[in-house]
Amino acid sequence: MKKLVRMSAAALTLMMAAHSAHAQGSSCGSNCSWSYNSSTRTLTITGTGAMSNNWTRINNAPWYSHHLYVTSVVIVGVTSIGNSAFYNFTALTQVTIPNSVTSIGYEAFYKCTALTQVTIPNSVTSIDVGAFATCTALTQVTIPNSVTSIDASAFTTCTALTQVTIGNSVTSIGGGAFSDCTGLTQVTIGNSVTSIGISAFMGCTNLTKIIALNPTPVTIVASVFSGVPKTIPLYVPSGSVSAYKAKDVWKEFQFPPSVTFNSQGGSTVATQTLEPNARAVKPTDPTRNDGYSFCGWYREATCVNEWDFNTAVTGDITLYAKWMLDKITVTYKCVGVGCNTAFGEKKEDVYRNP
Repeated sequence: MKKLVRMSAAALTLMMAAHSAHAQGSSCGSNCSWSYNSSTRTLTITGTGAMSNNWTRINNAPWYSHHLYVTSVVIVGVTSIGNSAFYNFTALTQVTIPNSVTSIGYEAFYKCTALTQVTIPNSVTSIDVGAFATCTALTQVTIPNSVTSIDASAFTTCTALTQVTIGNSVTSIGGGAFSDCTGLTQVTIGNSVTSIGISAFMGCTNLTKIIALNPTPVTIVASVFSGVPKTIPLYVPSGSVSAYKAKDVWKEFQFPPSVTFNSQGGSTVATQTLEPNARAVKPTDPTRNDGYSFCGWYREATCVNEWDFNTAVTGDITLYAKWMLDKITVTYKCVGVGCNTAFGEKKEDVYRNP
């Protein structure tokens, strides 16, 4: 027992000694080198090529001996972040990813449990399997428009993540990509997504809103949103509501009310999609060039009941524009020699012909 204690103490002493000294490595990939500053607890990786992709949870990156101490990672010039590059860096709170990086490798930041935010630059095109899995302190992620694929389990179990915006260039979201992100309240799926893998958002039990921007609903299986309450609103492009309502899985969600404005011969007025029980905003009055004046929005085409814009909208409605012919008042007077003064003055309302 005493030998074990001595050995553990010796191991701890060696670890602390390794941390207390400045460390430097000659190579970590193609034209890539690294250094560690123990005073600032900063790991800096510089180069002009790609990081190695040969690292794993077992065959660790060359700087892994500092994984309990590094709080900041600065990457300069390299073109990729290697597989398991920062696996289990539990003290890491911030990372700077430059615009030179085009890919983030397999489990690159897996289990970086202190990492609160990350900015993915517009140069990145792919995020590999488990890249940010179990980053339990990560609160917000924006996937830039350069990214075309988010691989399986890329952000799984990021339990503090509250909002995700997936850029319009992304075409595929891998299986389990955001599964068990229990803090996620809103997700926006870009308009180019054509494939969503099984269980992609499974277990996101606190979602309150889904925004799907693709006009054509993606074919998905039930497990994609397994555990997600189907009572939440699904927002889709205004012309695609009927398609989503007819599509399996998507049709199970609630579709927020929309207000369509039928200008009845006037200029076009955009449809409004509202939050549940919200009020429509009175739009700019439509116009006509044929002698009619706009007289308000009504609930029916015959214009009997005028719409009160202070009224909450609980379902899809169409409002209709009311028009009246322009009117001018003509005044008749008898003036000049021989005028019959008994004529006096007369007025008449005249409607201009459309």
